[in-house]
Amino acid sequence: MISPGDAAAKRKSVDEFIALAPKDERGAGLLLTLSFRVPPADQRPLLEKVVAQYPDFPQVEWARASLRRLDAVGKPLDLAFSDAVTGSEVSIRGLKGKVVVIDFWATWCGPCVAEMPTMKELYAEYKDKGVEFIGVSLDQKEGGLDKLKEFVKKEGIPWPQYFQGDGPASEFSSSWGIHGIPAVILVDQEGNIASVEAHGKLGTLIPELLNKSAPKAGGGSGGR
Repeated sequence: MISPGDAAAKRKSVDEFIALAPKDERGAGLLLTLSFRVPPADQRPLLEKVVAQYPDFPQVEWARASLRRLDAVGKPLDLAFSDAVTGSEVSIRGLKGKVVVIDFWATWCGPCVAEMPTMKELYAEYKDKGVEFIGVSLDQKEGGLDKLKEFVKKEGIPWPQYFQGDGPASEFSSSWGIHGIPAVILVDQEGNIASVEAHGKLGTLIPELLNKSAPKAGGGSGGR
């Protein structure tokens, strides 16, 4: 992330470039790049301008997917796959009633690997309290599946893994505007998205969702 002052200065420079060359698709690239470096609250106008002004830009779908992610909270997320390690079938619909942590990662991603012990601790703490984890691998097509299986076995990762098969360009992750990892989407007990920016916040967000669904004291049938 860059500071608000730097973001404003860079946005001004980009706008000046676009004003001078409104049809030059480099302007779209500059807007898209800047959107990756500012907080989510500041991304929308940048992405909307890419979509509106550059509909033929090769990466315009990235902008559309990022806007979809920004608008996703409260909406359902559908995901079904075969676990890359065990072959068992997994689906969000089959996990209704549980909080689901969807972790986008890859074995080549240093920060993802460094955070895995923390993820394992969180899983161990909450797995018996109504929480499930799903790993979505952005490992490369060539050799990526073998690397994923080896890593999962070596590190003793117990939750299912979705190997997409096309690296960072994979359809599912791309459709949610996942252009950088680690990234985490959190799904509530009804199968709706609770957060698209849950990375680094699970220790707070998971208890909040669990407490939200817990029965209130004295909230019984009123003595009937």
